[in-house]
Amino acid sequence: MLFDAHTHWYPQDMSLDPSSWAAQNGELHWGALMGRRPDLKPSLQSFPSIDDFLRKMDEAQVERAAIQGWYFLRLESCRHWNLQTAKAIEKHRDRLSALASLNCAEKGFEKVLREAFDMGFSGVGELHDGVQGFGFDTPEFDELCRFCGEHGWCVSLHLSDFRTKDYPNKVLTRNSSAYEAARRNGKTKFLFAHFGGGDVFEQNFSPPSNVYYDCAANTFLYGFKAYEKLPESVLEKIAFGSDYPLRLYPRKFKVAEMREFAKENLAAIPQDFIESFSCGNFRNLIALP
Repeated sequence: MLFDAHTHWYPQDMSLDPSSWAAQNGELHWGALMGRRPDLKPSLQSFPSIDDFLRKMDEAQVERAAIQGWYFLRLESCRHWNLQTAKAIEKHRDRLSALASLNCAEKGFEKVLREAFDMGFSGVGELHDGVQGFGFDTPEFDELCRFCGEHGWCVSLHLSDFRTKDYPNKVLTRNSSAYEAARRNGKTKFLFAHFGGGDVFEQNFSPPSNVYYDCAANTFLYGFKAYEKLPESVLEKIAFGSDYPLRLYPRKFKVAEMREFAKENLAAIPQDFIESFSCGNFRNLIALP
C-alpha cells in the first residue's frame, strides 16, 4: 500500500495560461515557477486533469494522495484554489485528500482557515515564509498552529536548503525558526517538505517528536543514496511524497508521472521503514475519511 503525501494540482482557469493568471492576480512568484521559462525550454511543471491525476496514481499503484496547496501571497488566491480543489476532489474522497492554501501574514486569514475546515480539508500547506512574508515566531503563526492542533490537522512547510546550489526563483526559508515553532507548538503535527531543507543530514540532528518529513522532488535534491545518510530518528518519520505533477525525470519522460519515482524510493528506503514510509506516516499526518 502506497500513499503520496506531497502532490499538487491546479484548476483549469489557472493552468491554461499560468503567466497571465499570475499577473492578473498578483501571484508573480507562482507565475515565475509555473509559467513559460525564460530560456523557452519545456516547463518541468505539468497540469493534469483530476482524471489524469488518478490514472497516474493507478500506474504507480498509489492508493491515496494528498494534494497540497500553494504558498500564494493573496488570500483571494488561496480561497479560489481551496474552493476549486474541494469541488474537484469531492467525488474522489476515497483516494484524494487536500491541504488548504493559506497565508497567515494576510489580515483575515482566520476566516479562510475556518472555511477550509468546513469544506473538508485535512491540513494547511505548503507554506513558505520566505515567499509569503510571515514569521514562524509571530502570534499569527502560533494561532494557525493552535487551530490545526485542536482539529487534528497537519501544517506542511516548504523548507529550502541554503547549502545546495541556487536554481531559478529559489527563495530561502528560516529553517531554525520553523523547528523552534514546532517545539513551541507541540500539539500540532508538522510536515517539513524536501527532507526538512537538508537539516536532517546534519550530524547529531535531533528532530522534534511532532515533525515528519517527505522526499518530494528528490531527483533534483539529494539523490536516492540520501537514505543511507539519515539517522533512524528521521527514517522512522519520513513519508513518501513525489511532488507530482513535477516532471522529475525530464530527460526520460515528456510528461509527469509517479511510477518511476515511487519505484526508486521504495528500492532505496531501508526495509525496516517501508511500512511507515509508504503509508504509516501519511496516516499519522492526514486524517482519512
